[in-house]
Amino acid sequence: YVKEGDGTLLNRGSINIETAYISDITVTLTSSDTTEITVPPSVTSPAGQTSASFNINVVDDAILDSFQLVTLIFKKQGCSQKIGQILVYDNETTTLTVDVPETAMEGDGVLTNWGKVSAGVMLTNDVTVYLSSNNTSKVIVPESVIIPEGTKETFFDLKIIDDSINDGLQVVTINASVPGW
Repeated sequence: YVKEGDGTLLNRGSINIETAYISDITVTLTSSDTTEITVPPSVTSPAGQTSASFNINVVDDAILDSFQLVTLIFKKQGCSQKIGQILVYDNETTTLTVDVPETAMEGDGVLTNWGKVSAGVMLTNDVTVYLSSNNTSKVIVPESVIIPEGTKETFFDLKIIDDSINDGLQVVTINASVPGW
């Protein structure tokens, strides 16, 4: 993985060829998302060599977009293409806030849309937010929710578990996170 703001990563990409050839081998390179990662149009493995390295440029796009998975496509004339992937973490951040009811009773079951997660700013892209409960024997939340582009919040269900144990008041914490934030 890389993080926006890393700039140009010298010789961090590489191609590997099974057999050394008697002439230079050129492989074309393509990024699936040039707003996140750029690579040179091609890289050449010199005659007699089985590898070559190339620079990877991590673009700082100034967009609050969480993390992006970028696919690099490698193609040599006459061969099937190969791919590699790079996870790009965002360097722009915002706060996340989770709102849930202060109390619930065992046996309440599913509380549809009673949970809310909010970002500190309006989002310009869909953002996946990961949720967790510190006590899944009491409250279960979805693994993740998406705050849609053009909004700053989304709602989620809470499942209140009835465990038939007389254990009094239990405090449960619900956490929200976005990798790189």
